[in-house]
Amino acid sequence: MFELDDPVAKRLVLEQLLQADDENKLSGDLGPDLLDALRNRSLHDLIRIAEMKQLAICVSLNASAILSCFKRLDVMKRYQELLEYFVRNWATPEMMSSLFRIAPADLRTMRSKLCHDKHAGGRPSMPTLSEREEIYRQWIEISRTQVDTREQYYVLHQRFPHYALAALWATVHELSRIAHKSPAVVP
Repeated sequence: MFELDDPVAKRLVLEQLLQADDENKLSGDLGPDLLDALRNRSLHDLIRIAEMKQLAICVSLNASAILSCFKRLDVMKRYQELLEYFVRNWATPEMMSSLFRIAPADLRTMRSKLCHDKHAGGRPSMPTLSEREEIYRQWIEISRTQVDTREQYYVLHQRFPHYALAALWATVHELSRIAHKSPAVVP
C-alpha cells in the first residue's frame, strides 16, 4: 500500500468514487456518508481538496494480479508478432488456420497490408531431399525444446530463412507422414 501525492491522481480517485454504483462494495470509511458528500460537491471542489496535503489517499495493489496482466500482455504481443511474421513469410492458409485460427479471407487482408513484395502464389519451391532430411532433423531437435508449435516453426524458419514457411510446413508434414510409417527412413 502506498499514499498518492499527486493532486491529479487524487482527483481521479475521487471521481472514480463518484461513479461507484454499488455502495456495498466500498469498505471502511468509504460509506454512504462519504459518497453523499462527494456527490453533492462540484468538480471544482473536488479539484481543490485533491490539491490539499491533508487529503490522504492510499492505494492498495495486488502485485500478483499486475504481474499476471503483464505476462498475459506479453503473450498477446508475441502472438501478434508471430502472426505478422507468418503472414510476411508466406505461411499457407492451412498453416495459418491450424496455428492461429485465422480465416482465409482475413489472411488475404493481412497479406495485402503486410506484404509489399508480390508473391507468385502456388506451391513454393521445395528443398532437395538432403535438405529435407536436415530440416526434419532440426524440427525434431526444436520440438524437444519448444512446446508451442508456432514457436517451433518460427525457430525452424530462422534456421532455414531462404525457404517460405509454406515449404517448411510441407516438408515437416511430408516427413512426419513418412516417419510414422517407417521410423527408420529418417534418422
